[in-house]
Amino acid sequence: MQWTALGAGLDDAVLALTLDATGSLYAGGRFTRSGATEVHHVAVWDGAQWQPLGGGVDGPVNALLVAGDDLYVGGYFDTATDANGTVPVQNLARWDGTQWHEVGGGVEGKVNSLTLGDDGILYAGGSFEEQGGLLTRHGVRAWDGVQWTPLGNDFGGPVWTVAWHGGTLYAGGNFIESLGDPGNGIVRWDGQRWQGMGAGTQGPNVDVEAIAFSDRGDLYATGWFAGAGESSAPLVARWDGTQWHPLDGGLYGTYGLALAIEGREVYVGGAFLSAAAPLFSGGIPAGNFARWTMPIDLPIEEEGQPPTSLELHQNYPNPFSGRTTISYVLSRPSRVELVVYDVLGRGVATLVDAWQAAGKHTVVFDVRQLPGGVYFCRLSTDHGVETRSMTVLR
Repeated sequence: MQWTALGAGLDDAVLALTLDATGSLYAGGRFTRSGATEVHHVAVWDGAQWQPLGGGVDGPVNALLVAGDDLYVGGYFDTATDANGTVPVQNLARWDGTQWHEVGGGVEGKVNSLTLGDDGILYAGGSFEEQGGLLTRHGVRAWDGVQWTPLGNDFGGPVWTVAWHGGTLYAGGNFIESLGDPGNGIVRWDGQRWQGMGAGTQGPNVDVEAIAFSDRGDLYATGWFAGAGESSAPLVARWDGTQWHPLDGGLYGTYGLALAIEGREVYVGGAFLSAAAPLFSGGIPAGNFARWTMPIDLPIEEEGQPPTSLELHQNYPNPFSGRTTISYVLSRPSRVELVVYDVLGRGVATLVDAWQAAGKHTVVFDVRQLPGGVYFCRLSTDHGVETRSMTVLR
């Protein structure tokens, strides 16, 4: 095992990385070149060198999100360029593999993070400008395919990260409260307002930079803080759904910036010198990157183990006008019926009528022959029934 350079590298800071379903690696940041190749702020690694996505965008990229065959790019830029010319995108753009598209006219201000909910809604966290740039509103905005909607009040400080997990939206940043809603660096959205998570992070600074989730559903947060809840937890902490826990003494330095979790391993990157204790007190030298291993008494779902419940996910995209993808998870083998009904209860399409194995299944539904309106997708198995609504646009 060793570190390996990727081609000629990139000529300035990389601020975001992501992989698509085929394993292609995308990078976003402040860079504009890779060797002699121009790659304006966003690039893809083809296995031999960094390649541009059209002509890229004209400003820094802070966030990347893969959704199906599309790549969403967020940051602080005005336009994107492809073979068809220049596209006004205003801080948020979608790359479909050949050309750039605007997303709802974009947003005024700076996009720091992107996530996609099971409901098909795109969420952007950042610092947004209003009234012609005279007012800055820190927070989260939601794009439902029709319009942008601010979620809750002004956070009073930048939102650095947003994440969707288990049907819930989370946001982290440099804020104490959202105009009366408790926060202290990290909050969750209950559908109506932002809710605090215990006492949140603690210390002179309450700044959450990154969020990740373990297989058992625990939330891990890193940033610039001295504690979380009632515990001393410098720079990194775990939320089990009811309370905060430290990670064996935490990290010692300035801040944590990035998190990744694989099985029992938690990886943290940032600006810190040691883990478990300060260097002068016998801490483990870390050099800005550390790995923490979950103890055995924190159970995780073993690889290959079937899911423990029946899940019908929200179709994506939704609303939609052509095709949409419906996915579901079976806890055990079962006879499966997946049927779409109109608002009068009439079946308009049978998508699945078969015996299926345990695991995740995906179906593409083409509605180009159906009128616009609300429809219901009903998943029936030997072990339960679930229903989701979907909206067809015309």
